[in-house]
Amino acid sequence: MYRMALSAALTAVLMVASASSDAKVVSGELDLTGAVIFTSTLVDFTPAFGGSGRANIVDGSSGTFASLIGATAIIKDIPLPPPAGILDQITFPAAPLLHFNATSVDPGIFGSAQCALAPAVGQTCTLPGSPFNLTNVSQGSTLSFELNGNFVDLSDGSADATPYHGIATAQFVGKSYQQVLASIDGGQGVITSYSASFAPSVVPEASSVVMLSAGLLAFGALGWRRSRHGSNMPREIIIARASQA
Repeated sequence: MYRMALSAALTAVLMVASASSDAKVVSGELDLTGAVIFTSTLVDFTPAFGGSGRANIVDGSSGTFASLIGATAIIKDIPLPPPAGILDQITFPAAPLLHFNATSVDPGIFGSAQCALAPAVGQTCTLPGSPFNLTNVSQGSTLSFELNGNFVDLSDGSADATPYHGIATAQFVGKSYQQVLASIDGGQGVITSYSASFAPSVVPEASSVVMLSAGLLAFGALGWRRSRHGSNMPREIIIARASQA
């Protein structure tokens, strides 16, 4: 049983090291701005472009994306409810070998208790089953949602995927989210501006992997001494001897 536990732990270390390695293929932050229409069935990025929309890559973008500032990104529309994944969710005409594959859209984090109340600043709302986080602010309201996926850059000869997390936020100036929801429920699309930011998903750094590996080595030494000296030896003696090794 001990060997099984040690084997599983070593496998976890290899997986962590692999994830850290993959995350170096694409680097930096991608910042976008554009316009979008929200309907009851679609997040429709505009202007229309064959089931997609165009967005501008803006200052703040870095790493892999720094050379694309001022260029255009193509973003596929998102059906509602969101699908399990969207292949080539974001592509770049100026860098055709770089693309983002969405793997999931996070569910909204607010409850629905304040969704139908009279509008007031500070209210929050997420309709059941919705990915949207709605907030009333002094200037109107905001809508945000989060998605996960992988960036792949084939230009370096590698198909390794780098995990990324994105947050998109839309602003409705002069409209409460109650008004926005009423328009959508009435079959009208609500158009507004949005900004989005994508950054690498957090993975353990190399130092964390080293620390975890060291812990596993100590764990292995402890188990080896157990097997050598017998499992009936007092635990305090085993630990003391392991620390002196």
